[in-house]
Formats: sequence, C-alpha cells, structure tokens
Amino acid sequence: MRSEDDSKSESGRLDDRGSRPHPRKIGSHMSDSIRSEREGSLSSVQDVFGILPTEPIGVRVPVAVKLTGISRSTLYELIGAGEIEAVKVGRSTFIRYVSLKRLFDRE
Repeated sequence: MRSEDDSKSESGRLDDRGSRPHPRKIGSHMSDSIRSEREGSLSSVQDVFGILPTEPIGVRVPVAVKLTGISRSTLYELIGAGEIEAVKVGRSTFIRYVSLKRLFDRE
C-alpha cells in the first residue's frame, strides 16, 4: 500500500484520486501533426470565408465603454434612443461596432 507521501504531487497536493497527476508530454512528432492539423483547418476556413475582417461585428458594453470613453449609462441611453444598434444574445448585450464608428463619424 502507498503512503500519503508517495501519492503527493510536486506541490504537495493530491489529485481527486489521491494519486500523483501525470503531465502529458507531447513529442515533437505529435506537435508537428497537431500544428499541421491547425494550419490545415485555418486554410480551410480561409477557403470557405475568404479573408475575414479585422474589426469585430459587435462588442459587449464594457468593451464599448473602454473603446469610446462613453459611460455605461449613456451607452444604454443611446441604445434606447436608437442612435446605437444593439443585439441581445441571452443576457448579453452586443453593440454593433459599425454603429459605434458611425456615432463618431457624425459631423
């Protein structure tokens, strides 16, 4: 039977089963295959969608606050007034990035 000291990890903690966790090591041959799979999937995405835009479609309210410097409450007032387009997804509110840019492009 193993003693408690034998089943401790390097940090002194036991995992859920009371045994030492085994870190997974990826050999160079495995990392190359993983890398080629990722590169292959990236090129297939580009084949399907072409070059993707660098601007986001929408941002959450905290990000919009940081981008614009407009307060959270003022953003919600602008959404209510229809000056900024927003979409609700579940409990999250996403503000269309284009409408934020349009807000500042007005003269």
